[in-house]
Amino acid sequence: MFKRKLFPALAALALGCALLASCASTADILVNKDPGSFYGSAFAATQAAAEEKAYADLIYNVLTETSSMRPVKQASFVLTPEIKEAFAGFKLKPERAEKKSETRFDVVYSLSREQWAKAEALRLERLNKELGAAFAAVKAGASKSAAARIKEAAALLVAIERSGALNKIVGAESGGPILNDRVEDYCRGLVEGISIAAEPASGLVKAGAAIGLSVVDKGGKGLPSFPLSLTWKAEGAAKGPIAAVADAKGKASALLPDDPALADKKVILAVAADLASLQGDCPFLRKLDQGIAAEFAYRNSAVGSGLDKAVKVPGGSYAVGAVKQDKRAGSIEKPRKATVAAFYIDANLVTNAEYKTYLEAVNASELEYPDYWENADLNKPDQPVVGVSLAEAEKYAAWLSSAQGVKKRLPTEDEFEIAARGGREVVYPWGDELPSDGARATFKGSAPFTTAVGSRANGKNALGLADMAGNVWEWTTTAPAGSMSGNPEHRIVKGGSYLDGQYELRISNRVLRDPGERYPDVGFRLVSEAGNE
Repeated sequence: MFKRKLFPALAALALGCALLASCASTADILVNKDPGSFYGSAFAATQAAAEEKAYADLIYNVLTETSSMRPVKQASFVLTPEIKEAFAGFKLKPERAEKKSETRFDVVYSLSREQWAKAEALRLERLNKELGAAFAAVKAGASKSAAARIKEAAALLVAIERSGALNKIVGAESGGPILNDRVEDYCRGLVEGISIAAEPASGLVKAGAAIGLSVVDKGGKGLPSFPLSLTWKAEGAAKGPIAAVADAKGKASALLPDDPALADKKVILAVAADLASLQGDCPFLRKLDQGIAAEFAYRNSAVGSGLDKAVKVPGGSYAVGAVKQDKRAGSIEKPRKATVAAFYIDANLVTNAEYKTYLEAVNASELEYPDYWENADLNKPDQPVVGVSLAEAEKYAAWLSSAQGVKKRLPTEDEFEIAARGGREVVYPWGDELPSDGARATFKGSAPFTTAVGSRANGKNALGLADMAGNVWEWTTTAPAGSMSGNPEHRIVKGGSYLDGQYELRISNRVLRDPGERYPDVGFRLVSEAGNE
């Protein structure tokens, strides 16, 4: 009983396997192969379709078995007109065309290896002569632009690839490297050392602003007619690619698109060679493009003249130091006279948002970002920037001077005090009253951290200057002298901060800080000379 069930099951399994094999692939067609021939086989629903597939299979087998072409899966094989022409002279007919069922025709083609070898030898002789001469002509065109020569070389690479004899064509140099490799090496030599520069290379830009680009060879000579691809990128947005072509001097221009998605952000201009556009069906050019690229970082933001938020302080002789009603002043705050030229002082401290604009405009490195930049208690856009050394504050001032066309700098101690008093003999910018109510200034006990710049409206002085007392100490360029002893390398900071008691906010109070350090309670504001409006 066991045997009666087993044998029919095995028979059914064998039949099933045979049926699967009959439609699995063209390799399932049984062919008595002669070692002296190439073969191609296929099956399809019609004889014509089967013949077409079998003929292509034969050609694929010939070219792969003779290592004539680049290794490629049969499904990706392209039967070009040039390859068809190479086989047309054989006038091949199916060796076998058999109808297996109503929906299946089997077809087999064969080609004598000897016959192919003779014909291919003649074809290779012709291709070596023709394509070798074409390469010589490309190399002889030294007067042409690099782009023009690469375009001609790429057309030659395509012709070699389409011939179906890629690995057999050596040109005039019999026994040397294949021609395809020599052409590619020639192209690499043409692009070696090419660089892309931008003017400006960083800074503030607005919609419609033009960035000048230059493409030069390793000797610094501009490359005419060189194709470029431009892409503007910002966080969460991109615009491009945009095609551009260098002029006769290797110059091109990139215009920042008027796109809200790119507004008020750090934007990256990615510039790359676009040699692939010269010959779209030459994959090698895309490899060349990858090696010729550059990125330039900008800040898409407008910075005004700054004078609209600055207050003019007349020049003249002023009393600085402690006022007579200030009973808490120490000996180092002794009253003195100071003479200053007219100047403008910013109404507000520099904020995190403004400092970020600067950092992004100059494409600052991570090391150039302020200390405490990642501190959520201190890094809100409208809070005053802290964690900035004196030199870094001066670097910001120099950048802003260039951006605005107005020379900006840090104030001296005398300028700070004169501006803070606003022409009045007072202890604090708003008067002599203590800031106990917390409405005039940010100090220890009124807020745990810095507050938004200008948010203590009651603390503005007679000139409308905000935060001249409290929130953060402010850098000045003044070193200790006279009645104030200390390290001459240190600088005086003014105004008091959120970490200090209310009595430390007095205008005449003077504290020394190391200019090379970054403090969590020291920020800055800028002044400009009145003659530079």
